Amino acid sequence: MSLRLRLFIAFAVMVGLSLFFVLDIVTDELKPAMRQSMEETLIDTSIMLAEFAREDFREGVFKDGHLLEALDRYTKASPDALVWGVRKQKTDHRIYVTDARGTVLYDSDGGKAVGRDYSRWNDVYLTLRGKYGARSTPSGEDGKSVMYVAAPIYNDANKLVGVLSVGKPTASIEPYFMKARNTIIQASVSLFLAALVVALLLAWWHGRDVTRLVAYTDDRARGRQTRQPRLGASEMKRLGAAVEKMRVELEGKEYVEQYVHSLTHELKSPITAITGAVEILESPDLSDTDRRRFLHHIGAENSRMRQIIERLLLLASLEKQEALNNPAEVDIATQLNTLLEAQEVRLSASNITLERQIPDSLLLLGEGFLITQALDNLLGNALDFVPQGGTLSVLAYSENTGAVVEVTNSGDPIPDYAFDKIFNRFYSLPRPSGGMKSTGLGLPFIREVAELHGGSIKLENIEGGVRAILRLAV
Repeated sequence: MSLRLRLFIAFAVMVGLSLFFVLDIVTDELKPAMRQSMEETLIDTSIMLAEFAREDFREGVFKDGHLLEALDRYTKASPDALVWGVRKQKTDHRIYVTDARGTVLYDSDGGKAVGRDYSRWNDVYLTLRGKYGARSTPSGEDGKSVMYVAAPIYNDANKLVGVLSVGKPTASIEPYFMKARNTIIQASVSLFLAALVVALLLAWWHGRDVTRLVAYTDDRARGRQTRQPRLGASEMKRLGAAVEKMRVELEGKEYVEQYVHSLTHELKSPITAITGAVEILESPDLSDTDRRRFLHHIGAENSRMRQIIERLLLLASLEKQEALNNPAEVDIATQLNTLLEAQEVRLSASNITLERQIPDSLLLLGEGFLITQALDNLLGNALDFVPQGGTLSVLAYSENTGAVVEVTNSGDPIPDYAFDKIFNRFYSLPRPSGGMKSTGLGLPFIREVAELHGGSIKLENIEGGVRAILRLAV
């Protein structure tokens, strides 16, 4: 599982659990809070109506008066109000009045309870004793409870003569509770989705630097020339710097060991040849012709060693270079024409036909010396495999912001087993003329120059020969 995915899952789970617990707490507390608000409103209503009832309460009985008339009209009222998206079309307060003994004198519910003894109901019982009276009683109709709050009724002598209770079904607040609950759930879902987007962005942002750093280390481990990525977070910058420092130190040690081993291996052959020639030259019976032949052989092997060392040092310095030192405008067309003119003698001697399609000018920003060396190696390598009387084709053109050079020869195809090794240092195929091998450093050098200029080198077999495609783009 990638770091980005783990960060995303961790953040999403954390936010999801937090929202779940918050939503659970809010919904659990929402209904009790609404009931408390309803109870607080019932207290005010009961006290207000009890004060109105004082005028109509005489000698322990309710006399016909304004309050009874108003209550009768209230029970018959049919409001049509849209309250926070909920339609209210009937009144739902139940009001009853008892005397000082708890006997019901008035009941807004069609007088059903008139004459009954309510002295044991908490709202009446506690109010008659000077306490706050309230009760919640299940309703037989829908199973929901009805909350009652009572207020004392005093006469002019400030004597408690009765109790007025106001009740309201808790079911009346259910639509508001459900609406508020649904709104909270929708908001929570929207918040969770927004948090997922933020989690995705955070995972991408923080994982991006790690991914870049991993890709960079993988490329360097495979020997590819890759620039150190720009990292955003300061911690990642420090980690990147530490990784780069460690890479340089480790690569430096491995680099030296590898090149010492490679150089030692490649120098064994010419040294052995020189040693054998010297031993033969010490023989007193050697003719002058053989002596000159072996001296020439020593000179050739010495030149080969010098060429190996020079090319190896040049390639080593190039492999350690991570960016262009002094980029300037380079005319690829001029360089190609100059290098081909230098090969005219060789082309003529081998009766090789040269076909070229090179524009008058092909400009590129890069290091002129390195590009010249790469093109020289490319042309020289192609010529090495052109048979007597063969053909060499050179094509150059611009591509996007860079340049492409295609060199095609009419030589034998590259064997399948050699494709995976062709760009390895010191790997070389035998030349058609004489079976000799080169130092095996030309193609690796071309590849390093191409990658340093943001390009690539590719070899492919085509009908009738081999084509090399060099791309340079800076």
